[in-house]
Amino acid sequence: MEKANRLRLINESHPEVAVIRQSDIVPLASDDGKFRSYPLFPFDPQPHLEIYSVVMDPESVH
Repeated sequence: MEKANRLRLINESHPEVAVIRQSDIVPLASDDGKFRSYPLFPFDPQPHLEIYSVVMDPESVH
């Protein structure tokens, strides 16, 4: 296992922070609109990561 270089970690540039409001995202929704998926961060092949929020209305079925 490779040890982390402390100086590299300290001097490493960090990307800017962004505020993502759910109201600004177009959700992927079921036909009846009771199930909604909000893609917060699109798929990135480098870390194989995708982050999204799922909202299910009461009595919805998925």
